[in-house]
Amino acid sequence: MAFCMLEEVRLIEMKKENKFLKELDQPTFERIERYLLGEMTIAEKTQFELEIANNEALQNEVKLQRQMIAGIQVQSVDLQDTTSEEYARGLARKSFDNSRKIHRLIVPLLGIAAGIVLVAVVGYFWMNSNQDLYAKYYEADPGLPTIMGVADNYEFQDAMVDYKMEDYQKAKLKWQKLAERNSSNDTLKYYIAMADLNLNNFEKSAQSLNQISTKSSFYADALWYQALIAIHEKDYDLAREKLETLDSDRAKILLSDLNNKK
Repeated sequence: MAFCMLEEVRLIEMKKENKFLKELDQPTFERIERYLLGEMTIAEKTQFELEIANNEALQNEVKLQRQMIAGIQVQSVDLQDTTSEEYARGLARKSFDNSRKIHRLIVPLLGIAAGIVLVAVVGYFWMNSNQDLYAKYYEADPGLPTIMGVADNYEFQDAMVDYKMEDYQKAKLKWQKLAERNSSNDTLKYYIAMADLNLNNFEKSAQSLNQISTKSSFYADALWYQALIAIHEKDYDLAREKLETLDSDRAKILLSDLNNKK
């Protein structure tokens, strides 16, 4: 099983900060299993997703299990009946069983591998510094707290759960429907932009961010992400223009880095 290098570093840091469940007990593991294998009822799935959205440690466990299963599946697929629904489901079950066996091994090993991986990442950024300022400074917006049950806000919060579960396309579609009824809402514009950004739709994201009012509480963040998108698209003059507008330490540091790349 293989994680991509940057994702592995992220998991290492999460492990160091105790961002996983301290004890992954049998009932919790089985609930994660049923969720990832699509065996929950709609009511169970809704309740579990609410728990995930409001529990960072549980959210990270679900992500880790999904990644482990994906890695095992990639290694397990052969040419025998791979189009069969029964085969696919059997493979998913086998993958989850295997991930369960190695769960207690792989998370501690992330810490052991930290030195090697981090050295590799440092070398990577050093060799690709001109094109990786975006990767160095980009951090996805974590989203807003999800407080379900409020009737007039349910649809937005429901989409926010999808966003936090990294189903950005689903979240975006839900927010776009809300935006059709309230096109001037800066919160919707901002999070549609964040969904697009996480989907690597850089141009669409920039367009949405550019529409956010200067009086909005999201305006400063919108400028920051516009600058990062400009860097990704190698429009360094535009990036400098956006960063110079911001009065924050991170903007000043990024602007300094950007100017040093000339």
